[in-house]
Amino acid sequence: MTADQTEIIIYKMQGSGNDFVCMNNNQVRLHESQMPIWARRICRRSFGVGADGLIFLEDAPDNEDIHYRWHFYNADGSRAEMCGNGSRCAARLAHRLGLAPANHVLGTDAGPVQAVVDEKNQEVQV
Repeated sequence: MTADQTEIIIYKMQGSGNDFVCMNNNQVRLHESQMPIWARRICRRSFGVGADGLIFLEDAPDNEDIHYRWHFYNADGSRAEMCGNGSRCAARLAHRLGLAPANHVLGTDAGPVQAVVDEKNQEVQV
């Protein structure tokens, strides 16, 4: 699936009061230059889905020691290195989508982040 097709699966998630829209960029295949534009449009509460940020998950490059990486954008389209509540949502979704095992490493612009997803107790530790 590409971003120009009509059906794109999004995931609305919440972590400690912050809400995020998440996408599997392995399916959407949105170019990084378009991500800030999408963040501004989708995160607008008046006209879009509404969220504090937009998270794109994708497979890790082969040369990195991580399970997957993210591109995180604030609602205004600015890129952020790290977001604790967003990383909890990303970790849970990556595990559910099969991108990572329960105990895994997320690649962020701030560096690798260790995450543990406990589905039984509905907890994510980063």
